[in-house]
Order: sequence, then C-alpha cells, then structure tokens
Amino acid sequence: MLVQQWSVCLGLVYNYTLSGVRRDVCGWEQCVCIQLCPPWRHELRVLWDRELEQFSALPEWVSERFDEEREFGSSCYGFALTFINHMRSLDGKASLSRDQFTGSHILPRMKTVSLYINIYHAILQHGFYIANTDHDM
Repeated sequence: MLVQQWSVCLGLVYNYTLSGVRRDVCGWEQCVCIQLCPPWRHELRVLWDRELEQFSALPEWVSERFDEEREFGSSCYGFALTFINHMRSLDGKASLSRDQFTGSHILPRMKTVSLYINIYHAILQHGFYIANTDHDM
C-alpha cells in the first residue's frame, strides 16, 4: 500500500491485489502510514506522485500477474517495496532488501503502534493508564 498525499487529511492509497492495482480514497482509515518523503520537500513529493502513477500502470502489476514470483513477492508489500527501491534508484541510493526495509521502517513503527494500542486497551479496561518507565511512553 502506498499513499499519494493530496493534503494533510486526504490521500489516495495505491494497493496491489488480485484485481491489480487499486486506487482507494477510503477504507484505509486504520492503516499505519510510514512517511518516506519529507513534507518540506514539495518537489520530491510531486516526483513520487508522478512516478507512482506511472509505476502503477506498468504491465507487471496487472491482475493476471499477481501470483508470479518476484524479488520482493507478489503481494502489495512487494509492489510497495519495488516502487520504493525504484525511487531510491532515481536518487542514486542502493535498493533495500525486504528484511532491511522491514527492520528499518516497519518494525519501529509497529512497536510504537503496539504501545499505543496497549495504552488504549488499558484505558478502556481500567479508565486510566499508569506509565511505569520511560519505555512506556
């Protein structure tokens, strides 16, 4: 899943499914976004948007090819990581492996999400949350 930013509140989510590349405006309200393009780099955001539109229209992302083996898999994750590595190559950077990207971008964000979900559940259950250490916040 990749988000093309329209504004602070709205976005267009590109995702690769059995039916090919989809562009969704809603239905992803509970997803976790990982910002890879700094908000102050407007020209870079425009480039990402333009490249994402072109990339998503490539023949390798049609529905008939969903089950093909690819370097990063045939799932939406493979679509997203292939695009991210495409953008890195345009910037002269080396590609990231699935493990590198997961370790450097996905896992840190998921740890934060997990913490906030646990806090939310504690508040629902007890009406409050007490942080025991600096690691709890």
